[in-house]
Amino acid sequence: MQIDLELLGMTQEDLQQRIVDRAAEMILDGKYDGDDEGSFTDGVRSKLQDLIKERIDATVKRIADEHVLPHVDNLFQTVSLQETNEWGEKKNVKALTFIEYITMRAGEYLKEEVNRDGKSRQEHGSGYFEKYTTRVTFLIHRYLQHTVESTMREALKSANAAIVGGIQKAVEIELANLVGKIKPDVTIAR
Repeated sequence: MQIDLELLGMTQEDLQQRIVDRAAEMILDGKYDGDDEGSFTDGVRSKLQDLIKERIDATVKRIADEHVLPHVDNLFQTVSLQETNEWGEKKNVKALTFIEYITMRAGEYLKEEVNRDGKSRQEHGSGYFEKYTTRVTFLIHRYLQHTVESTMREALKSANAAIVGGIQKAVEIELANLVGKIKPDVTIAR
């Protein structure tokens, strides 16, 4: 018995498209075991998944570059921050742009008083807080201390290597002199 596609209400192109769609779906879902090792379908599935991932990543990046990032840049440039009281009412203080606010906070952070461990009163927590210096002074002092210690460590390492080399050379010379002074006296007793 011969099957006529027209009786089924399909054209040859419809049938081909359905077969391709179903095969692609089975390969992507991992339900097709056409060969014994599965290497062909695994390879095809892996390549298709990689291509799909690349296409999705490229599309997301393009959308972010075109629509999201310009909006974020605009927000950083134009957003205005207004200080308020505990009820959300604006205080009589000038509103700041985000960049002005970050700059102000960085300055306050560097001028903040810290203890000998470099912690502010808030970072220290409860208990007695002994002011030592400002954060910027503490950070510079710590950087200089680290730099001096590292430099001294390297200088000592170089000096020790030179001293060891010098001592070794002196010992070799002295041993050579001693060996030169030793004159063995061999006598044969009869």
